[in-house]
Amino acid sequence: MKKLDWKSCIKIAVTVFAIFLAIHYWPSAAKLLKAAFAAALPLLIGTALAYPLNILMSFYERHLYPKSTKKLAVKSRRGVALSLALLTLASIVALVIALVVPQLISCIKLLIAEVPGAMKFIVDKVSTLDFIPTDVVSMLKEIDWQSKLTDIVKTVASGFGSVMDVVVGTISSVVSGVTTGFLAFIFAIYVLLSKDKLFSQLRKLSDRYIPKKITKKVTYVA
Repeated sequence: MKKLDWKSCIKIAVTVFAIFLAIHYWPSAAKLLKAAFAAALPLLIGTALAYPLNILMSFYERHLYPKSTKKLAVKSRRGVALSLALLTLASIVALVIALVVPQLISCIKLLIAEVPGAMKFIVDKVSTLDFIPTDVVSMLKEIDWQSKLTDIVKTVASGFGSVMDVVVGTISSVVSGVTTGFLAFIFAIYVLLSKDKLFSQLRKLSDRYIPKKITKKVTYVA
């Protein structure tokens, strides 16, 4: 059994104190974590965006005049590869939207058209059951399912609350989303254009402060 020394005791005491503070001041800690996550969200999205872009960019970098040793060619290779990667990714997203959205609209229209018939079929089946009261069956048959479905769709489309609240909330969400997306895009471009330098810095930090086993995994992920 390993003997306790002062260093271990201090680590345990600090850990217990930190847990106590986290529990006792959890509302404040939760707000702080929420604010930190909101601040880091553009960086996280930018990192996620940089991942598929890097795959395309690396492909173009390998095939854009690879044998050329001219200074202009070497300097422009990464920028041109990044531009082509952005165009390729945008084309893929546009193609997926063009294929999926019309099919989604068709499915919704088909669902709206078929629901009344399906409900009538269900009501007819229910009416054949002896334990269902006749007044309940009559009430179900008198319901105009088409109009009910239309009312539901209108309610969902119009949303809840006043028009002004919806407009303000929508504008706020759009501005916030555009800002986050813009910052994420800028960060993704920075990461891709400086990936060699960033990887070198990460490698130096890992070699200095992290054990070798963990360094290998960090390097692989990076």
